[in-house]
Amino acid sequence: LLQGVCVSMKAFLFVLSLAVLVAAVDESDVIVLSTDTFDEIVEKNDFLLVEFYAPWCGHCKSLTPEYAKAATALKSAEPPVALAKVDATVEQTLGERFGVQGFPTLVWFKHGSNSPYDGGRKAPEIIEWCKKKSGPPTKAVTAEVMDAEIDGNEAVVVGFFKDKESELYTAFFEAAKTFSDIPYLEVSEESALAKHSATAPSIVLFRQFDEPRVDYTGAATKEDIVSFLKKESMPPALEFNEQNQKKIFGGDIKKQAILFMDKEASDYKTQLATFYAAGKKFTGEVVFVYIDKEHENVFQYFSLDPKKDAGTLMGLNMALDMRKYKYTGALETDAIVEFVKTLVDGTATPFLKTEDEPAEPLDGSVTVIVGKNFERIVLDETKDVLVEFYAPWCGHCQKLAPAWEKLAKHYQDSNVVIGKLDGTKNEIEGVSVEGFPTIKFWPANNKKEPVTYDGGRTFKELKAWMGEHQTTSTAGEPKKEEL
Repeated sequence: LLQGVCVSMKAFLFVLSLAVLVAAVDESDVIVLSTDTFDEIVEKNDFLLVEFYAPWCGHCKSLTPEYAKAATALKSAEPPVALAKVDATVEQTLGERFGVQGFPTLVWFKHGSNSPYDGGRKAPEIIEWCKKKSGPPTKAVTAEVMDAEIDGNEAVVVGFFKDKESELYTAFFEAAKTFSDIPYLEVSEESALAKHSATAPSIVLFRQFDEPRVDYTGAATKEDIVSFLKKESMPPALEFNEQNQKKIFGGDIKKQAILFMDKEASDYKTQLATFYAAGKKFTGEVVFVYIDKEHENVFQYFSLDPKKDAGTLMGLNMALDMRKYKYTGALETDAIVEFVKTLVDGTATPFLKTEDEPAEPLDGSVTVIVGKNFERIVLDETKDVLVEFYAPWCGHCQKLAPAWEKLAKHYQDSNVVIGKLDGTKNEIEGVSVEGFPTIKFWPANNKKEPVTYDGGRTFKELKAWMGEHQTTSTAGEPKKEEL
């Protein structure tokens, strides 16, 4: 998998616009690991963050300067945290050992035990995450510091405790270790309790949007506190940017309403207020995201033109193969609410990207397939059809191209079709593509259940596989069943 597929397509498509050009970076504080040194370094460092990367990975290149800055800052932290990296295309056994399926993958080691990293990709976020994981998850502060933290953060949770004996304190402390997206403060001063009309023990969420204070009234369990905080610390609408990346794509909520906007438009504030009002109706169910036209790649991923499609609302379900839904009504709160309800209950009509049919049906000997001609070509019950789902930027796809062309030429005078489909510009209902290249086979005698190709990438291997699976002969006649 690490060698043969450009993985993490979903992450690539959505964080594409966040990639930046990387200049020369001082990585002297990042430890370079190999199979020979890995276990030794893990044993020597109580706290260690390891990045598994690929040299060709754009996200890895974007992470490099941030990771290096964090490494420098964390090596002198108390306690110190070491940052390291592994080229998983070279040290493949390490990638397999830790289940690396995409790049970059970051793994946290604490006293030798490992767990997934789920923090942000900017240096301050990496530093904050590592400090929290290596130190106490909550911070005891004075009333003065508490007020400063409340004013300086979008959301802060405060535990008012006079001692650490209560069940609520234990649950609060455990919740802080589980959900670390916001600061957790402990306050015991009487002046703080009096100023905020709080009792001890109690938990209060302070935030910079909607009602500025939300008191926790649930059970004294970690799970209930985490659920409360995840729901109430999320604003009704988030702007698409690097800082909000984890909240948008890394949380438990997999359904999103995305408004594509133009900040320079005269009705920008009105549109945003309308969208914000609709978002309040779906707290904890749908993430509302608004994105400016400067993020051209994201517009294009949704088949939108930044110059003329600002004001378009799309739905997205990440749990259903990134399925998209297009809203065609007026940007009014009630109408948006009704549209998002269909996204929640699963009755929304999917929107599938497609290119126009090509003027030339062949690229060399390979049949060019797009969304508009997929049914006519691939579901033709007289043809065996083998399709490569590719991405123009995918190095593995480019490497496969000569063998794919040779295979297509071999079958050009038969009822076997060798085709290719640009998976970044076309989507097919019911066809799941997790990475590039993905190769699927639709036999003439069974179009309902395509077979995923899992063989090698040489012409010889491709031809041998087709010889075993094709149901029509290369001469165009149906293959005769053996008696």
